[in-house]
Amino acid sequence: MVAVSMADGWARATGQPQAVIVHVDVGTQAIGQAMHNANTGRVFILIFSGLCPFTEDGELEGSRTEYQHWLQDIPDHHAIR
Repeated sequence: MVAVSMADGWARATGQPQAVIVHVDVGTQAIGQAMHNANTGRVFILIFSGLCPFTEDGELEGSRTEYQHWLQDIPDHHAIR
């Protein structure tokens, strides 16, 4: 939420679009209020959110290797809006 709030303030002060990168699941859900504030101010913010690795057997660089990768995976990431 802090990053989106900062981007909102900077966009309002400068009139320039901003970009923010948030965490996989919890970060995406936590920015709801800040997105509302940015929308109310009619500022342009690009929000990027990552996804957990989707390969499990090490066939690609960045495969799931930690228990945490399974905990952070959500069924429908795109449904969080």
